[in-house]
Amino acid sequence: MPAAALVGGDEDTGYRAAMTSLARGRVHISGLAVGSAQRALDESVRHAAVTTQGSTPIGDFQLVQAHLADMQTGIMAGRALARDAAAKYVSGEDRRISPSVAKLYCTEMVGQVADKAVQIHGGSGYMREMTVERIYRDVRLLRLYEGTSEIQRLIIGGGLVREAKRALK
Repeated sequence: MPAAALVGGDEDTGYRAAMTSLARGRVHISGLAVGSAQRALDESVRHAAVTTQGSTPIGDFQLVQAHLADMQTGIMAGRALARDAAAKYVSGEDRRISPSVAKLYCTEMVGQVADKAVQIHGGSGYMREMTVERIYRDVRLLRLYEGTSEIQRLIIGGGLVREAKRALK
């Protein structure tokens, strides 16, 4: 292929450009995952506060509270990772491992949060007109965009090994 047909004029430049674009997308996907998880939590808290079993709001039940606590914990951790990855990407400090870590954690987390949201909503949580059902269905794709979770694990693990080898030289 002639150099004029390649991004940047050579294979290495084009490859680096593609990897930079993917890393930026991974940061974006992690933020999208956190936002979706927050919405699922908000819907679940509202549902738990108003829905009763007998005369007791389901939010008063300890297992529902435990689900909500797990959801909040995951969201807060994901938000911190996404912000850290974004800051490192913008500064140029890390455009490889941090975006992959944030994307891996946040997209796995939002899947778990969405699952708990459907659980809290019970049978109605699986109905098409429910917000948590749409979130549950939509967020599954986030684990595939910009590289699957398995690919993120390879990027993270391989990057850590390469950094250790460089440090030993």
